[in-house]
Amino acid sequence: RLGVRLGLLVTAAGGLLTGYFGGFCGFVGLSWLALVIAHFCMKLEPQVQTLLGNTLLGVTSQELAKARDEAAAHVRQLEQQWDWDVNGRFVSKRNELMQHREHYASLEATRAERLQQLEAVARQDHVKAHLEQFEVQKSEVSGYVLTTFLRANGIRTAADVTPERVKATKLLPRAQQEILLGWRRRKEQLLTLDPDRLIDATLRHRVLTETEAMRERLEAELRSGALYLRRMRNEVEAAQLAVRDELLKAKQSLAQAEADFQTAGKRRTVIGWPVVVLLVAGMIGGILPVMNEMNEYNNTRKAIEGLQVTPSNDMNGKAREFFDEAMDYRKAKIYDRALTAFNDAHQADPVSKTIWDELSYTYYLDRQYDQAIKTASEAPSFGNTLKSSRNLGLAYAGKRDWADAKHHLETARDRLRRDQQMDREAVEVHFVLAQTFHALKEWPNVVGLASLESDASTSHLDESDRVLLVFYRLWSKGKALEDPSTPEISLHQDTYELMKEFFQRYQELNRKPVRKSKRR
Repeated sequence: RLGVRLGLLVTAAGGLLTGYFGGFCGFVGLSWLALVIAHFCMKLEPQVQTLLGNTLLGVTSQELAKARDEAAAHVRQLEQQWDWDVNGRFVSKRNELMQHREHYASLEATRAERLQQLEAVARQDHVKAHLEQFEVQKSEVSGYVLTTFLRANGIRTAADVTPERVKATKLLPRAQQEILLGWRRRKEQLLTLDPDRLIDATLRHRVLTETEAMRERLEAELRSGALYLRRMRNEVEAAQLAVRDELLKAKQSLAQAEADFQTAGKRRTVIGWPVVVLLVAGMIGGILPVMNEMNEYNNTRKAIEGLQVTPSNDMNGKAREFFDEAMDYRKAKIYDRALTAFNDAHQADPVSKTIWDELSYTYYLDRQYDQAIKTASEAPSFGNTLKSSRNLGLAYAGKRDWADAKHHLETARDRLRRDQQMDREAVEVHFVLAQTFHALKEWPNVVGLASLESDASTSHLDESDRVLLVFYRLWSKGKALEDPSTPEISLHQDTYELMKEFFQRYQELNRKPVRKSKRR
């Protein structure tokens, strides 16, 4: 059978070559030569057939498949490097600074706790030294035998008289136990201590010095934190620009390798009878030049289109001017002028993903939900898609399309959980996601909680789950936010301050209009 396949393959190759290079006349004149070679291949030894088969059918496809796999691996490596430059180093340093800030806020409490511990130890030592002055034989317990019995059991002074040791002394009557304990309390009341002099001055000074040194170190790190993050962001953006060009070339190489592999697979098709194969191959050979020209045209067009939609997180100078102007208008809630400025920025730099994201979000704020969805959907996807998912979820929620809103908002929330990010945009995502769950009458997908009655066991949840639970309770029960110092669900102070804005929005959305009384 292998000989038959080789014969058919040679027949097809002859037909293609004669049709491709010789046209109709050349095909008729040289087709007999292809049939003779095919007949000769069918009579070859099996070893020679196998060698020719591997050469003609296997090696080319294997090499193309290997090139395709290598190109795909290179693309994945560059995408992982891009994602790390975007999130890894910056988020790690930001989390470290947030921990320093929390430590700085708790310095006073730590210092007071250490002083209280020293005061408790000093007070205990003073009381013990004072009680050791009073021997049990001079106590109110009567009888030489009884006092001797107490001394034999290790109770020699008032310091040894404790409820545990008295109860552990066997054969001691209950009345005598109460007398001993009362005698100890009265002796202890004779002692007066000055709280300011309990702690040794050296120990107090050491605690204050260590606390102050820690305060100065944390203040220095926090002051330099913003500058460090800004410098790191500039380094990351520079690294992204370098990786972006290489990633674009790698994707183009992958697309070309995929096309070559598919084309090679198509060329391996074999038809049964040699004459039919020869005729069909000749026809195909005649139209191959036209097909090659069309493929080259399509590949060129796709490459040009791919370069036109390449997104960027940077923007040119003219676009930056329009962008800053648009952000100022949006901050002042003048959305029509903000949209005009954003569109001007987009025309100046159509590949900046930042402009796409902020334009979509501004359409959402202006309640142009369809336009917001269209802009977010057409935005070029490259690297971090958090803002695109957020904008789509908010816009669908504004249209009351709760199913699509849930899908996109949960995607944005998953990305926020990985970044451990809880800023104003993150709180807004949780606010609208809780509204979506309430509208769909679904309980939020929070690990470890099955109902609202499980709020007492929220200590194991992260900040994202707690924010979602509080907002869901707000939508489902209308329950007001509580101060984070005494909460049912503990919240970070900064997160709580951000949530108060959305609690006011909830009150505005659910405020019932006041009815005017009818005139009689």
